[in-house]
Amino acid sequence: MDMMPIMNVFNEWHAANTSRKIRAVFEASQRAGKYTNWNYPYGYKAGSDDKRTAVIDEEAANVVRRIYDLRLQGNSARAIARILTSEGIPNPAAHYTRLDGKKWERNCSPFWVPRTVRWILSNPTYLGSTTQHKTTRVSYKNHRIVNVPESEWIVTEGAHEPIISKEIWDKVQATYASERGRPDKTGRVHALSGLVVCPDCGKKLKLKTARDAHACFVCRTYVDLGKRYCSSHHITEETLERLVLNDIQSLASTVKIDEGKAKERFLRERSKQSEQSKDSDEKQLKAYQNRLAELDRLLQSAFEEKVLGNLPESVLKSLCEKYQSERETITKAKGEIEERLSERSKDDEDAEEYVRRLKRYGAAESLTREMCMELIDYITVGEKNDTGEREVHIYYKFLADESLEEFRKNKIKTVP
Repeated sequence: MDMMPIMNVFNEWHAANTSRKIRAVFEASQRAGKYTNWNYPYGYKAGSDDKRTAVIDEEAANVVRRIYDLRLQGNSARAIARILTSEGIPNPAAHYTRLDGKKWERNCSPFWVPRTVRWILSNPTYLGSTTQHKTTRVSYKNHRIVNVPESEWIVTEGAHEPIISKEIWDKVQATYASERGRPDKTGRVHALSGLVVCPDCGKKLKLKTARDAHACFVCRTYVDLGKRYCSSHHITEETLERLVLNDIQSLASTVKIDEGKAKERFLRERSKQSEQSKDSDEKQLKAYQNRLAELDRLLQSAFEEKVLGNLPESVLKSLCEKYQSERETITKAKGEIEERLSERSKDDEDAEEYVRRLKRYGAAESLTREMCMELIDYITVGEKNDTGEREVHIYYKFLADESLEEFRKNKIKTVP
């Protein structure tokens, strides 16, 4: 009995040490690219190699691709869940239960839910990467699960074959990042929903539908508070869609006629700094690089003189402080110039993407949600003047700077 406290201490140490070793083994396996989770994301199954590499389950992978396609068509997560359920497609739980040959449990719902759809649409596993060590236990005594900071996640790129391409993934994530539309009763989001803005009060234009009349966009302030606070800015859905589609086709035709000229115009309007300014930055950057190299030589020379006994300690300290201060100032200025030059280098990529998007939708015969989300930032619809004309301004993406307003803005006069 006298040895019991000491034995308890050793037992406690042994349990803690074993737990630490097991955690270290799991973390090492994850960093080596081994899949350590017991289950695989919907669309994948376990491989037969040592790393348990995820292998595509074609039946489920086709459903995943369908979900991404439906999202790009403007369907909400709820609408996608309804579509899949109505078509009798098994949800992930039902799919894996059938693969395992188990009987269906009554307490497990066979229906698709929006939460499952959103999880699939936001899971980077479908890009071919694995993300592990997202949660952990508090300790070997306390088994409560806690989230691990994102900076400590273990991500392995290219761990397995992707189901979704990077292009499709970026488009879907962009729809979530800029999602401003509301689904209708069927769960579908209108092509221009959330993109039409009142230029007077800044509120969105609401799409109103009626049985005996054409659907139309009306200022939300006018609908909620009346004409005392804002005018209606009424425009029919058909008219606005026709104007936007015609304008997109017009821009696409200029690209089709002379793609090089369209890129030149884009770059000319994007880059407000003159070539002279760019040359000045490049010359200044070279001067900074030369001065930094010179400062390194001066510091090395000062230390050598100190070692030889030709330079007092106090003088060395003063020189080092002076050179280091100048070095920090130059490094900061050099970084600012490099950032400016880097931003200019991205203009060519943006011009390529701008042209690519217009070419893709140039032959479109109707507006789609995907098209509007890729091309349009927002649209303003003005009120009709005394002559019955109004101004519709279309602001396109990739040209978001205020200095580019005239290039981004296509003024269209209509007489509805």
